[in-house]
Amino acid sequence: RGYFIGYEQMSDLEVKLMDSINDILGTDNTRVLNVNINKFSRNTKIQVMIDNKNGITVDECVRVSRITEDIIKLDDGFKSEYTLEVTSPGINRPLFLEDDYRDNIDSKVKISLKKMQDNTKNISGVIMEVVGKSVVIKSRNKIHKIEFENIKKANLDREIEIKKWIKRY
Repeated sequence: RGYFIGYEQMSDLEVKLMDSINDILGTDNTRVLNVNINKFSRNTKIQVMIDNKNGITVDECVRVSRITEDIIKLDDGFKSEYTLEVTSPGINRPLFLEDDYRDNIDSKVKISLKKMQDNTKNISGVIMEVVGKSVVIKSRNKIHKIEFENIKKANLDREIEIKKWIKRY
């Protein structure tokens, strides 16, 4: 499936839940980007991040929430009470998959690296292309070829432009 970024940080249970939901969603335009299961509090908190090229609606979150609850009921890995949260990734969405980088060529991105590269651990720039197991980022006048396995975290870097309308009489 081409999972790279963030996938290695997910537990086996999180990966299993994500794969199960995505299998049910099938060829639907909606897909699960990430699952986070926090068992450290009294109630287990399950966060499911979904995305759709056409945007995410409240109805879509409800639909995925119902699918997720059905999967959880059938899985022995979830024995305690839990809180389920299904969300969209937001405007500065994280990039988890190789396809996320391909789908966002020519977009601004902020990347945190695991190991130093070009004397930095943070690179901001525009996604130029995906080559093999790397992404090419243009940052100012410099080109960075970053291997996916060296990416700790990556997010789109979009700005919201707020226009003030002046009403003239």
